[in-house]
Amino acid sequence: MNEKLKLIKYNRKNTKMRQDKEPTIRFHVNGGINLSKVCMEKTGLQVGDRIEFLQDEKDKAAWYIGKSFDGEGFEIREMNKKSSSVHYQVNSAYLAKAVIKSLNLDARSVGFKVSSNPIQHGGKELFFIITSEPYIKTVKS
Repeated sequence: MNEKLKLIKYNRKNTKMRQDKEPTIRFHVNGGINLSKVCMEKTGLQVGDRIEFLQDEKDKAAWYIGKSFDGEGFEIREMNKKSSSVHYQVNSAYLAKAVIKSLNLDARSVGFKVSSNPIQHGGKELFFIITSEPYIKTVKS
């Protein structure tokens, strides 16, 4: 096999996200960051809460999400209220692109599962974004 090829593997595991069953988050390069209903429930987040994203300085692929208590976080909004596909969203093109770039992905949209078990850091509950199993939508050719 040609070792110079840089291949992306697609299979059932990384192409289908179960937003109705698992806590998930999706980053879009246009700035939309969507949280599933299950993610909101498992993390205890609510519409109107402000959230922040934290990246490990040593492990650039390690990202966390948690409530922001300083008023500086991104405010969660409910989207598609009249539709059966209600989801929750914050916006930051800079953040979405930073997450995707930190994982060296050539994608326009990437989703991840979110851990249901928080860690404690600096007096806050943080939830790990499981970036090792991305659900990828590639760049249009």
